[in-house]
Amino acid sequence: MRLRPSRKSYLLFEFTAVFFGLPGIFAAGWIPIYSIPLLILFSLICLLILIRDPGFDNRRLVRLGAWKQLVRPMLIRLLLGCLLIGGATVAFRPELLFGFPKSHPVIYMFFLLLYPMLSVYPQGVTHRAFLLHRYRPLFPGYWGAIVVSAAAFSFMHIAFQNPVALVLTFIGGILFAKTYLDSGSLVLSVLEHALYGIFVFTIGLGRYLYLGRFG
Repeated sequence: MRLRPSRKSYLLFEFTAVFFGLPGIFAAGWIPIYSIPLLILFSLICLLILIRDPGFDNRRLVRLGAWKQLVRPMLIRLLLGCLLIGGATVAFRPELLFGFPKSHPVIYMFFLLLYPMLSVYPQGVTHRAFLLHRYRPLFPGYWGAIVVSAAAFSFMHIAFQNPVALVLTFIGGILFAKTYLDSGSLVLSVLEHALYGIFVFTIGLGRYLYLGRFG
């Protein structure tokens, strides 16, 4: 879709302000709201905009899409990724291994239940469904759109103030955006995101991705 220059300039300004300006302001401590409520509020706004947009297929939010063709390579990537992350943790930070479930077993169980609903799905709405629909005309290429989505997803974690969070979320953002575009399913992308996230928190690296630093 070809955009008028004025519309393109507006969308570019909006995209930069929303996905880079707001996380930067939050990281500076200028937004006095906890991260999860802020994320949920942001995702609800994005969800409302998507639902009201006649050009967006709302079935993307709930259907599994082309899961039969994608679930096998997705699980293979997951296995290799977990082996790599687990191996790096054993090699460089063995003292962190399984710190969260060992130190806070009850909170860990609640985390397993609530994390996909309160964190992963809202992030999928904002950084996959919303970003890749509303701003796709700015980044029409397949890999360009994926990299932009991953960069915005990574920058959202700047508040954690460590390079581990930025690197992990950028790589993860590429995988999750690719799964979303290939499958046309937010659910499948969210499932992939949730599995990686649960493993990262279980293995002991959650302290890099959570301000409360359990484990």
